[in-house]
Amino acid sequence: MSNKQYSNVNVVLMNATYNFEKVDGELQISLNTTDTISIEKVLEKSFIVYVSRKLWFEPMSNTYVQVTYEVQIATNEKESVAGITKAIKEGNSAFGAIFTKASLLISQITNESAFGPIITVPMYNPKTVEIVTKI
Repeated sequence: MSNKQYSNVNVVLMNATYNFEKVDGELQISLNTTDTISIEKVLEKSFIVYVSRKLWFEPMSNTYVQVTYEVQIATNEKESVAGITKAIKEGNSAFGAIFTKASLLISQITNESAFGPIITVPMYNPKTVEIVTKI
């Protein structure tokens, strides 16, 4: 796990969307998640990323929950896309904390569904997280 420390992390919920199909009778479902970190803007000593988690239910094609946070991070060092990507791939705890928030919000949203609360893993896997560069 990366131990790089950031001087300030500001997190804002940007979007929470969900849709639950009506379930008639019993249905065996499979739960899947996709985690994405999108590098949106890099300045000399700060950067902005969007952190998103999507939970979807198979075989129900139109049942999902997705939450996205905007994260503004200030640093004491000059930042680059390569440095941010490295911190993400090393499992930096600052990014992990955002996925903890996403997990909690998803459980609150799914609590209102027929499935009851679904708690996703409160961290991300550095090996499987999708990293997108928007700049």
